[in-house]
Parts: sequence; structure tokens; C-alpha cells
Amino acid sequence: MNNVLCALPAAPGEDSCIILPTFAEEGPLALAPSLAAVIPRLANLPALRDHDGCSGTLTMCYGNTSPDARILATGMGKRASCTPATLRKNFAAAIKRCGDLRIASPAYSVESMELLAEATGEKKEIVLEECAAAAHMAAYACTAYRSQEDMRDNPPPFSPTSLQVLYAGDSRPEWAERAAAIAEAGALGVKRARDLVNGPPNVVTPAAMAAEAERIAGKYNFACQVLGPDALTVCGMGALLCVAKGSREEPRVISLEYAPPGHEEEDPVIVVGKGITFDSGGISLKPADSLPKMKGDMAGAAAVLGLFTAIGAAPGVVSRRIVGLMPCVENMPGGNAARPGDIVIAMSGKTVEITNTDAEGRLILCDSLAYAQKTWKPAALVDIATLTGACVVALGREAAGLFCDDGKLREHILACGNSVGERFWHMPLWTDMKEHLKSDTADIANAGGREGGAILGAVFLKGFVADSIPWAHLDIAGTGFAAKSSALCPAGGTGFGVRTLYALARSISL
Repeated sequence: MNNVLCALPAAPGEDSCIILPTFAEEGPLALAPSLAAVIPRLANLPALRDHDGCSGTLTMCYGNTSPDARILATGMGKRASCTPATLRKNFAAAIKRCGDLRIASPAYSVESMELLAEATGEKKEIVLEECAAAAHMAAYACTAYRSQEDMRDNPPPFSPTSLQVLYAGDSRPEWAERAAAIAEAGALGVKRARDLVNGPPNVVTPAAMAAEAERIAGKYNFACQVLGPDALTVCGMGALLCVAKGSREEPRVISLEYAPPGHEEEDPVIVVGKGITFDSGGISLKPADSLPKMKGDMAGAAAVLGLFTAIGAAPGVVSRRIVGLMPCVENMPGGNAARPGDIVIAMSGKTVEITNTDAEGRLILCDSLAYAQKTWKPAALVDIATLTGACVVALGREAAGLFCDDGKLREHILACGNSVGERFWHMPLWTDMKEHLKSDTADIANAGGREGGAILGAVFLKGFVADSIPWAHLDIAGTGFAAKSSALCPAGGTGFGVRTLYALARSISL
């Protein structure tokens, strides 16, 4: 779905529908008074008069002087309680309704965005970006693995093809055009991540992830490097390689690099995404009912590919050097698989006792963090991973865990997440809990007890990052995969983290 800026007073066509946000207890045109000039007697439409503006209320209105004029009144609730979250939820619901009616080109007005900005106290650019992004994300459906016959008998939800941004006057609003482009790029990245997480593990393999990175690099002119088993052995990534031993799928460590002109020598912000393309648990096998969703254990790597999709889709928006690093491995049992009790040598030189082969994410990440520090001089390191079930227990599925001792980086990530509706909660990094990771035979064990599991995973990783480097660990185990559908996302991969990372890349000054 593409954004298209259109000048009023041209009325929308027969394939269009104007989304009209409304507040409860206010006039129906309070947020778009100029529409009355486009659609005569709009304010007198009976359906619009009956619309109460309560949050979540949707009322379709048809112009009584123009058969092509359709207005979808979209309730935002009371002005005082309207937030960006309200806008996202209700704009997504409006797009869903347009899809139900097979409307190809929903529209909304710049004027409404400006008035919503005044009401919420947000910048107009942010309001437009959030509404447009919500509209794009609501139009997502995964159909790549369905046959034409099945889709004929059970049609997928209709997705609009364009999103019209209506403006009044002769001057094209450049701020609106830029905000709409950023929204579309971010949403495109989210959709790419969702596609990868929803893809079956026999298709989305480490090699396929590498091929996708190379495709993105070719399309947007990024630098790309893919390391296979031989190169990883030379690098000394013993922790990562031990995870891959039980699978026929060979591991890959993939890097993408974006450096705008003049920033080629800048210390990069490096984002590391966990890419376990299927996690059986290895010898420490998971319960059977958990296995079908383990194709989503590469949501961190998918988020990194989504970030670079967003960067490439809106050229010039990100103005600093960004590196994405994706260790991609399949964790399977087998005759060659790592065993509980094995000891491996990580790239940093530390020895690690494998006490639980299902605590594999930290093994591929510790080597990747070491590789990132050896290969580049990071201005900041951020890893994103579906790391621990303990984080799901602690925070549920509505928030991700943020582990970061650097105050500036921590507050920046929290602010970026809040701005795009991705919730993070600051979790402690108590290094004295490293006592629970002691090994009698190695420098450290890869797992401790059940208590404090999310903290232990973060503490393990912290031991592989230099104290001088700002580092954050994002545990998205609860947010990377949705069990239920919502207006913003169907059940399955969510693409969580893409928009936060994109906001971070656009604004970070470390």
C-alpha cells in the first residue's frame, strides 16, 4: 500500500473513503471542517449526526449529493483522553473496515492530523506518522504459503492498494509528505519482519536469511557480508557453532551496513538480532505443544532485516552509520548435537559449560557481540532477541524487557519505543547474580536456575561486552509473536522492535 498526496477540493473517487476522526461530545466536523466544502451538506447526513464519537465507534456515511462520497466516521473518544495509542488503534480499525468493504483507496486529511496534534499535544509529524503507520500495518496479511484454490474458497482479508493523504490549498505540505514516507518505510520493515517470522522453518533457514539480506543489500546498495561454517571456525565462534552442530542446516552470520555519504568512517551503532530459525531446544528438548511457534525464534534477526528495509525504503532519513548483525542457526537434536555438560570456547576466549542446550540464544549472541567489537568500533551495541520465557512470565506479552546500565541509551530506547507504541520495561542488570552462572569446570555456565531467568540471560551477555561500550539488551520473547489477532496485527509474527530500532537509528546521537 502506497501513500499518495492529493489536493482538495477534488472529491475522492468511487474506490475511496475518507476516514474522519471524531471526538465524543463534539461536532462531527470538529477535526476536519474543510471537508464540508468538498462534500455538500456533509454535516447534515443522518448517519454522521447519529455518530457519537466514542472510542472504537465506526459509522459509514454516504453523501446525499454525491454517490461517490463515502465518509467513515471514526470515534476517538473524549479529547482529553486521546493519545497516540488511541489514534493507532482506531485508525487501524478504520482500515480494517475499509478492507471489509473492499475500498481500494482509503483517505485521511492533513487538516485532521494537525487538529489531532493540537488536541493530543503531540507534533503534527508524529501524529500523521503514527496514523499512517497504523493504517499500513492493519493492511497486512500473510498469504505467501496459501494456494490459489484455497484463497479462492477462503479469501484473505482485502488489502487497500493506496492510502490518500488529502491537503487543502496550493502548497504541497512537505512535512506531511516526509512523515507519510517515514510511516510507509517503517511499516514496510514491520511487514518484512512479519513475513519472515511467519515463514515455515523449512523455508526460512539460515541460508534463506542470508539470501534475503543479500537481496535487501542489492536493492538499497548496502554492504553485505555472509560468513559460513569455515569462516566462523576461523573466527573462533565456538559457542555459536556448538548450537548448529545438531542440524543439517549450516549456520550463517550475516552483516548489513548502511553508511550515508560523509559517515563512512563514523563509529557505527550496531544492532545484533538473534536468528534461531527453528528452536527444538536441542538435547534439552522443548515440550511438543511449544514447538510449532519455535519458527519465530528468529524474530530478533527479522527485526534487523526489517530495520534495514525501512532505512532503504526512505533514502536520506537515517543520517548515521548503522550496522546490522544477524547470527542465524537452527537448534536441533541429533548425533552431533551439543550435550549438557559440554564445554566450548567462545570467540572472546571464555570457556562456557553447556548446562542447558535450550539456552542457545545467548551462545550465538555472545560470539556475535564479540565479533561486532572486534570488527568495528561500536558507538553503541543493541541486541534484540526472543531470549527467555522468563521475560514472558515477568512482563506478559504486552511489553519487552530492556536491560541497560547506560542511562542515555536506556532513556533513548524507552522514548523511541513509547513514540511508536512498542512498550519496553527497564529490568535490572544485577551483576552479583552471575553467581548463579558459576561452573565447576568452565569460566561460566550458559544457564542458571529458573528464578530470575531473564536477568541471568542478560547478565551472561553483559560479560561479553566491554564496559566502555554503551550496550542494551532487548528481550522480546513475549512480544515477537501474537497469539491473538488485533486491529494492528493478525495472529503470528508482530514485527515488534522494527519501528523502535528505526526511530533509534533516525535520532540517536551517541
